[in-house]
Amino acid sequence: MKRNLFLISCLLIPILLASCSQSTKPSSLLILNESVIYPTDEPPFIQIKTDNEAKMISTVDDYPSPPKISLDKTKLVYIAPFDFETLGEVWLYGNDSDAPKKVFDRTQFGEDQSVKQVHWLDDSHLIILTGNRYGTVSINQSLYVWDTASKEAKSVLQEKGNRDIRDLTVNDSGVEILIVTYNDDFTEETFETKSLKITDLY
Repeated sequence: MKRNLFLISCLLIPILLASCSQSTKPSSLLILNESVIYPTDEPPFIQIKTDNEAKMISTVDDYPSPPKISLDKTKLVYIAPFDFETLGEVWLYGNDSDAPKKVFDRTQFGEDQSVKQVHWLDDSHLIILTGNRYGTVSINQSLYVWDTASKEAKSVLQEKGNRDIRDLTVNDSGVEILIVTYNDDFTEETFETKSLKITDLY
């Protein structure tokens, strides 16, 4: 009897250890040009590579922007489609996901607008810039923060008139914003910078 119990234990222990090992094994980290493939010299797509497979999460038909990877390397975001006068929306993919999900779309910013930029503020918040979908002159005037936990967007800046949010830079203290003001004929530009602190964004 004791011998049978000993044999059963010998058989079960490796199985239990293997099961625990598999359940606690971390997901692959998302690293550009390693586990995340985005070509720079051909029509864009986003592919995720693991030890076992290569999975396409956004095809050339989607025309995705370059992916932005979270600081903890477990999530990425991108805009699709990302082309002239297209309706770009924000998509989120996690390394524990089967497919990306649309998280910020036209129902939140309007049919005549498009997402122009998206950046990670931290591992759970995105800052998103939207602007006019049509037109040869850049007019981007709305800035949002999107919370991946609550799945809610907060408007943090709204420019008006001939003012254009030209670019964003995220740093440890917040966001530096480059704003361009056009004259009435849109033939001249003046530049200024504005800072938003992290405490103003959440």
